[in-house]
Amino acid sequence: MITKFLSANVFLLAIFLGQANVTPAFSQTPATEITKAAPSLRAEVRTPRAVWAHVSGIDRTFDINQFKLVDSDGKIVPLARILPNTATETLIVPAVDLDLTRSYFLEIPSAQIKARIRPDGWFRTLFSNKPLGAHVADDRSSTTFGIFSPRAQKVKLYLYDTAYAPKADAKQIIEMTRDNDGVWEAVVPRDLHAIFYDFTVHGQAGPGLFFHETHPVHISDPYARAQVEAQGKSRVMRATIPATPLARGIPKME
Repeated sequence: MITKFLSANVFLLAIFLGQANVTPAFSQTPATEITKAAPSLRAEVRTPRAVWAHVSGIDRTFDINQFKLVDSDGKIVPLARILPNTATETLIVPAVDLDLTRSYFLEIPSAQIKARIRPDGWFRTLFSNKPLGAHVADDRSSTTFGIFSPRAQKVKLYLYDTAYAPKADAKQIIEMTRDNDGVWEAVVPRDLHAIFYDFTVHGQAGPGLFFHETHPVHISDPYARAQVEAQGKSRVMRATIPATPLARGIPKME
């Protein structure tokens, strides 16, 4: 033990005097080759003439011939320009307006990468002050229904007398009207308090699209004041005045 201790101290002294040939441990391991990230592509549509793309893993290019835009049927959409948008995003400008109710794909064939163009960017530009759900007018002369579905091509409102009435027994079916902000509306000129209702939402078939044509289901109202179970019909309820808060707050559980 003493010999080992002395040898270690002599070795340390040699280091401080610059007389020891010491090779750092990390240099004894072969250098690891830095690998380049695999090519990837993300894309989202902002307007009918603007697609934002984020490309990584390959050299950035603005050569229009390096990009390919196709719809869900495989039809090629001509491109007008490819421009830098931000330090990391590229602006893809179609030569024609995109139909935002359809699905599209952006490809870079030379890198063998392809991505579905998501509608998130367009959704973030939409805003409406209109109330959603079912609302009975203060004078009870009408009931207004509103639902947000910007990619739908048609929305139908079904009215029922009872909670568990079959779809075929709807007392009335109304085709709703879409505004420029993606809100579908229907106004019924009477008080429909306590009436049950649901919708069918119709549109294109394609990746990321789940409309009645491929998924034939009725949907409830996500903005309803009342609901029959989790997946059942919605129910029209008149607005009520919230209770006045208690002066001393919520009492103890006694």
